[in-house]
Amino acid sequence: MILTHYTRTLDGVAGILENGFAWAPLPRNLIQDLVPSHDWSATEPQQYGLISFTEQPVPALRRHLETFGRYGIQVAPDWAQRQSATRVTYLERRGPLFDALKGLFAIGYANVKKGIRYPEDGLWNMACVYKSAAAALASPFWAHLLTVYEYLEPAENSYQCEWRVVHPTGVGNLSRDTSDRIRNVSPPTGWGKYLHVLPVRPADIHGFVCPVADREHFIARLPSGYRNKTIATYDG
Repeated sequence: MILTHYTRTLDGVAGILENGFAWAPLPRNLIQDLVPSHDWSATEPQQYGLISFTEQPVPALRRHLETFGRYGIQVAPDWAQRQSATRVTYLERRGPLFDALKGLFAIGYANVKKGIRYPEDGLWNMACVYKSAAAALASPFWAHLLTVYEYLEPAENSYQCEWRVVHPTGVGNLSRDTSDRIRNVSPPTGWGKYLHVLPVRPADIHGFVCPVADREHFIARLPSGYRNKTIATYDG
């Protein structure tokens, strides 16, 4: 199976190849339904670094292209495996699976709140949203549930056929504004080289996707080491 990451511009494709995939905060607003007793307005557990791909064959659904962009980067299967890419679980906000997860999250939330020994301390309270803090300070069980949550998505987005690569430890202070986030890693500097991007090499890339009318412009914008890759085209 080939996974594809779509982006809106040719510069975006070139930036990923030159600098790496930018880790993104992707709040999906399910945690409010699973644990309604907590105020999640400031932050939620899917905001510590994810990269999204789709398993849709070329061409992706028009709805997908309109949402994420017309230009695709197809990663090699072995790269996806090394990054622990995992298929998303689409969750309805009702029914037996939702009820079971809500029960487990209620138990886990009670456990982590009990484990927070200094509730006025901001670092300790990070255990509610940040799985590394939960595991180290308050509740390994809650940390496991936060890992489950990282791969949940509302059922209404199931058309996306999404897979995710999740930052192994999590990275904070990721801007919710996509333009800001891309600007901050174009190119990344300092610790951003290690924290804010997931680098790729030519061997990590299977090929590309673009509209047939843009093929020549697409090739011209690719860094030289990637111009021998397969380019799948579609009308649109």
